[in-house]
Amino acid sequence: MAIATSQMDVIAGCATISDSTGNLLFYTNGVDVWNKNNLKMPNGFGLKGDPVRSTQSSVIVPKPGSHSMYYIFTVDASYHDPGQPPAGLNYSVVDMLSDNGNGDVIQKNRLLNPNAFEKLTAVVHSNNHDIWLISRVFGDSKYVSYLVTSSGITTTPIESQSLVYFAYNEWGKGYLRVSP
Repeated sequence: MAIATSQMDVIAGCATISDSTGNLLFYTNGVDVWNKNNLKMPNGFGLKGDPVRSTQSSVIVPKPGSHSMYYIFTVDASYHDPGQPPAGLNYSVVDMLSDNGNGDVIQKNRLLNPNAFEKLTAVVHSNNHDIWLISRVFGDSKYVSYLVTSSGITTTPIESQSLVYFAYNEWGKGYLRVSP
């Protein structure tokens, strides 16, 4: 359901997450994070997504085994302003027990892969507990997958080569979707 009081104005990628009964917890454009009251979370700014040029600048996943911890994964766009290095794939951590249950970004912009960009998705592992985070590598037909478990995030990805290399690969517009 659309939220008329949302503070987010975004051209491209964004993410939201709700509790098990559908109540909004928080949302992000990949740079700023707002709580269920449409207020910016403490430390909820300066994430390294790109809400203007990245089709999937962020995805939110719950930390397996936790009812209060969430990861926000961000990627920047395939296009960078001259002189600006790519931000790559980063993650931030939200603790929903902080700020009187409204959430707080307690860790921010932890780099996972400097070469990942634009595409980002998550899918539940076949064990129905853990989560696979998948992104694309810039200038290559390679995908990287990180396992998210109750112990944290694996920092060494599983690399998969795409069977098709697109001539338009260096820009890589569009969405990445997977089926469990």
